[in-house]
Amino acid sequence: PAGAQDKSVGGDGTLAETEKVRAATLNPDGNFKTWATVQLDTEGRYTVDAPPNDDHVFVQAVDAQDQIVAAVIVEQTGAVDETVIASPINTETSVEARVLERLVIDGYPLEDLNAIDLRARINAALAMTVRDAPTPVMQDRILAGLADPPVAAQRAAPPAYPAAARDA
Repeated sequence: PAGAQDKSVGGDGTLAETEKVRAATLNPDGNFKTWATVQLDTEGRYTVDAPPNDDHVFVQAVDAQDQIVAAVIVEQTGAVDETVIASPINTETSVEARVLERLVIDGYPLEDLNAIDLRARINAALAMTVRDAPTPVMQDRILAGLADPPVAAQRAAPPAYPAAARDA
């Protein structure tokens, strides 16, 4: 499809471009702290040994140049010896990850943000709109617009809502 085709929001050829998968947490300054990097198996699957009970883990598909080509948010890793299955990495999950990243860069504490609420607000059609934006500037504007509704909704919610929803 025509458009900016920002590699970090997935799309055609993402699996073929993916060299490895890394798991990272997002620092308040917007930089990622990687704590695991693994190779894909022959079927495009991966397994990451994660620290237990870690919140908001970004699982990122990266190319040979170590650039993010797509991502998914894992709301919380499991307890010791517990398996957590991440959603498939696709354009929708990648846009959700980009919006959450943008919110943190804009100064919202990650622990106050609700990735589940964000997932409910970003659907496949919105994700395709981001992916197919005609320019990178337009793509950034769309991402900024997608970041506004979750912030407004979470500010209007009772203080216990984000933690209660996250821990449900």
